[in-house]
Amino acid sequence: MNKDKFIAFRVSNTEYEAIKNKSKELGFKNVSLYARKKMLTDKDEYLYNVDRILNLYSHLAQLEMEFETIKNEAGLSEHEILNYEKEFVNIENQLDEIK
Repeated sequence: MNKDKFIAFRVSNTEYEAIKNKSKELGFKNVSLYARKKMLTDKDEYLYNVDRILNLYSHLAQLEMEFETIKNEAGLSEHEILNYEKEFVNIENQLDEIK
């Protein structure tokens, strides 16, 4: 394959060493080959969705705090919560049987 296009970008000494070490660790002949393979095989969906993912984590953390508040206000222990969770696992099946 004819490779006649050239891409250049700047990195710090620390970044270059990290890239070079990772390239060597994975057995690539040189940094260029590693960078080319990395860029052509990585999924861009993560980069595109990183804000949405961070928002989801933030929302989950908020829900977890709300759950802890509810649990504490109800005076329930972690053990009691786990028992309720086990009981509710099959509730959908039980409702179907009742119908």
